[in-house]
Amino acid sequence: MDQKLAFVAHSLFIWTMYVAMFYVIKWTLPETVHLGLEALLPAFVIGALAISTTNGGIGVYPFGVALILQSFAIAQAPSLSFGWIIWTAQTVMIILAGGLSFVLLPLVYLF
Repeated sequence: MDQKLAFVAHSLFIWTMYVAMFYVIKWTLPETVHLGLEALLPAFVIGALAISTTNGGIGVYPFGVALILQSFAIAQAPSLSFGWIIWTAQTVMIILAGGLSFVLLPLVYLF
């Protein structure tokens, strides 16, 4: 593989940004503002497993994240809301970035 270091660095950057998205979105609900990485990382892991085992994690992702947040004393409604907010944000980001890549990569290849 060419440029192994760049591949590893980009992979780490992508996963760091996914975790950072959890951290930023925790500020959207008053019930989740106090959460630290000890609660967000398990929710992130369960969310990643949900996405990898289902088609984009639809339905399972928010439910899995909610179950983890409920184990950290967050009520069911805000936990489920957090899961849907983060799933929607990630899905929109993937659709927009993928669409942009679909348009721009052929142009980059030409030049």
